[in-house]
Amino acid sequence: MPRLKLTLISLSLLILATLPIGLSHAISSSTDLAIISVFSPDYGSSNITDKTLAVGSQFTIDLNVNNAPTFNGYELALYYDPSYIQPVSIDPTTSTIFPNPYPVVSYTSPTGAVFLSVVNLGGASSGSGTLSHVTFKVVGVGVSPLALAAGVDDPNNARVSDGCTDCPPGTPNW
Repeated sequence: MPRLKLTLISLSLLILATLPIGLSHAISSSTDLAIISVFSPDYGSSNITDKTLAVGSQFTIDLNVNNAPTFNGYELALYYDPSYIQPVSIDPTTSTIFPNPYPVVSYTSPTGAVFLSVVNLGGASSGSGTLSHVTFKVVGVGVSPLALAAGVDDPNNARVSDGCTDCPPGTPNW
């Protein structure tokens, strides 16, 4: 009988040892995602609605990041309607989150896309700030969306598409 009691006590302790135990102190973990957005410092908004913008006039938007984890490079595409606006300049170096940015790729597509890849030669950055400034020239009267698309955060685990159905013209095959 004592052997049975010892076995039952041992089994009970073994079961108790495998149960989760509540922690008496707080554990903090950031589950917030980094957000990349389009913003116009001139208009104080991401929605640029200005009836005085005539053909030939220019406006600048900023590509911003908020709540970024530590990173030292990025890749993105900004799509627009080339019937109404055309990029004049892309500036990832002046007053941006990277102290020593090196634009690897910065070009525009006649189908309505700005492609931008930048690496920081001065180490990593985190937090919030401006990634790049893009100046557009108005070439037609109308409305153009500004739509961001991003590359992948881990190219080793990226899936490359063989083809794309219903993708806008100029969509990169990342």
